[in-house]
Amino acid sequence: MKIKLALVMLFTLLVGNACVAKHVLIVVGPDSHGPGSHEPIAGARLLAHGIENLQDPSGHTAEVVDKWPSKLQQDKAGTIVFLGDTFPPNRFEEAARNLADLHKMMNRGCGIVCIHYATGLKKEDVSATGEHPLLGWMGGYFANPGSVHHVSYARVFDKAKITPSKTGHPILRGWQEFVIRDEPYGNNYFGPHGNKPAPNVTILATSLQPPESPKREAVAWCVQRADKGRGFGIVMPHYYKNWAHDDLRTLVLNGIVWTAGIPIPKEGVESAAPDLKSFGPKSVEAKWNLISDFVTLCLKSYDWDDKAVWLPRMELLARELMGRLNPEYAGAVYEHVFLVRGYLVAAVSNGGIAPSPVFSPPRIQARVSVASVEPPSGPPSKLR
Repeated sequence: MKIKLALVMLFTLLVGNACVAKHVLIVVGPDSHGPGSHEPIAGARLLAHGIENLQDPSGHTAEVVDKWPSKLQQDKAGTIVFLGDTFPPNRFEEAARNLADLHKMMNRGCGIVCIHYATGLKKEDVSATGEHPLLGWMGGYFANPGSVHHVSYARVFDKAKITPSKTGHPILRGWQEFVIRDEPYGNNYFGPHGNKPAPNVTILATSLQPPESPKREAVAWCVQRADKGRGFGIVMPHYYKNWAHDDLRTLVLNGIVWTAGIPIPKEGVESAAPDLKSFGPKSVEAKWNLISDFVTLCLKSYDWDDKAVWLPRMELLARELMGRLNPEYAGAVYEHVFLVRGYLVAAVSNGGIAPSPVFSPPRIQARVSVASVEPPSGPPSKLR
């Protein structure tokens, strides 16, 4: 009798500790970036490969889709991961339906993850005070330039130091402080109370930026929601090749499996160094599409130190694109274009200041004959 009881107790213990197989649904939204930048489809395939090759023997699965998932796919998901240009549910057709579907998923405790630009919300996505369900689901978001309530910034840093917090959170396992050339967004939005994270939000990693006025910025965070679901946001990587960085890859995979309710090993989620080409990117190295991505480039940010990349594109814009996009302004000649904090903000012509495309995208106000672009020494009012 004692032997039977012991066997029953052992069986119960083993079953109770077993991790149920989870399904990770990875949704890729629209993308306007050039080869080697973002590469959301290839990045999604890489993450799916990492999930399906976990050391955990429970047989976890992953699926990549590039459209709004069906109800069957939604119901199957233990967590949903987004990549793409700003929060994909707002970019796909029938945004209201998509958000309603997500509400149902979150209410049953499904996890949610947004990577890099998928953390972003546009002005038209949020209320004047910044309200959007993603704030509660994930704990914070990137507030796109043009937002009324708050403005985050995007800028490439050659040596961004990513520092783990000292919270002891499971997502911090298996990786350490690292330095990377990437675009970790700054001044991300965490709520209306002085932009302080809610009590259930944990800041996982920070970066001291920008170099000229350093401030510790949150670049990865997570939330334990009241509905028992979990959210994870990270504002990297911008460059596809950075998926080869072991510490970054471990951080992201840790975040995904944590939101799915999969236990994170003490050494973190380990994954073999990936063959980046095998996941089908347009390019492993960043390249510029001189037409479509160039306009996007002007409306977003530059790395001041990477003149070999952005200056030729400015010249192309000056000589070719502006006049073609706005023929009615083809006769206007702008002598200088200025960038402030990484954004095209003003063009000077005959002593006057023209409004920036940043504040009224995608309209380009005029053709530029010469692009003389240097980092400004002060705010717009001091530009000469």
